[in-house]
Amino acid sequence: MKNFVKIISLFLVIAMVAMTFVACSDGADGQNGVDGVNGVNGVDGKDGKDGKDGVDGKDGKDGVNGKSAYEIAVENGFEGTVDQWLSSLNGEDGYDGAPGATGAKGDKGDQGVGIKNVILTKDEDEFIFTFTFTDGTTQSVTALTPVTSKDDLSSSIASGEKVILTEDITFNEDINNDATINLSGNTFEATGTIELGSDANLDMKDGDYVVNSTYGHVDVRPTTSEGSVVNFENVNFAFNKLSKTYGPSTNRLGSVVEVCASVADAHTEIVFKNCTFDNAQIVFEGMSDKTGSFNATFENCTFNALTSSAPIYVQNYVEGTIKVIGCTFNLECTSSTASAIYVSSSSSTAVTVTAENNVFNAVAATPYTFDETKGETEEYNVKVNVTPANIKFISIGGTTSTATETNTTKTGIAA
Repeated sequence: MKNFVKIISLFLVIAMVAMTFVACSDGADGQNGVDGVNGVNGVDGKDGKDGKDGVDGKDGKDGVNGKSAYEIAVENGFEGTVDQWLSSLNGEDGYDGAPGATGAKGDKGDQGVGIKNVILTKDEDEFIFTFTFTDGTTQSVTALTPVTSKDDLSSSIASGEKVILTEDITFNEDINNDATINLSGNTFEATGTIELGSDANLDMKDGDYVVNSTYGHVDVRPTTSEGSVVNFENVNFAFNKLSKTYGPSTNRLGSVVEVCASVADAHTEIVFKNCTFDNAQIVFEGMSDKTGSFNATFENCTFNALTSSAPIYVQNYVEGTIKVIGCTFNLECTSSTASAIYVSSSSSTAVTVTAENNVFNAVAATPYTFDETKGETEEYNVKVNVTPANIKFISIGGTTSTATETNTTKTGIAA
């Protein structure tokens, strides 16, 4: 029974649905509805990745050179060369500016000193000018005889005149009178030995004393205990003669002054002040059984030498003193026997050396073989037997001579 009811109900439902589809035919279109409200914007998306760089473009072609200013000037009518065009660019001088205002008056200067009067007097064979200045001071000046040649110099010295060189000269004659020679910046070339005899005195200053031959030294030969007084000031000595080297080392030194006692007890006083010595040597010596004496002073002098010996050299048969003050020695040494000052070991030599405030620069010489392509000969050779070392400033031989050395500045291979 229950199943029957369910079946009847099902048919009724189906019938109603069918009737509904039959009854519902298409009606007229309805009106459009009102637009809905816009929705909210969405969140921005993330940036995309950068693209790859493009390929470089090709270089452009060089542009055409522009015209020079001169070419443009020619196109616009200028006639002439480049230099003429450049000259044409200089404008005319401008007008002078107006004078500036007058400056303030300066302070009064100190009273100048002039010559008030001059007196000429004669003292034996000398003419002396005495100047009196407006400040009350006086100064005396000895008139010097100008010389231009060897003959002039010889005759002037023989006449006892004090001389001044007015040009370079060569000289090789003995001097037997007191001589005062002002080189006045000129060159005195000694072409042979110049003997200073008869106890004559010599005063030379302000120039160059040059030896270009084997001999050319001043040979000081006093004959008495009063002897000779010799002064050199502001003289540049140079020994330029090269000699062949036969031994194991080279010595370029050559004597420019030799003090030699040719008789017993002969004495010399000699002073070198503000002088230079280029391969130039000073020698002190005596003769057998005729021991002489000397006192020598070297002040503010400079010695330059390529040597196995010494610029100041004392041999035998002589007594005396050597003072070396404020001098500079620059030695290129070809042997360890080199020194600035050497005193012989002979028992006949008794010399006291005092050295104060000097500079001693010693280096090993560089061996050299002459170059024929430069016109050099064997004389140019520099031979070094062994590497020089421990170069002494003062080399004293024996026990009869002494040396005192204070405040010596030493460099290089100086001991």
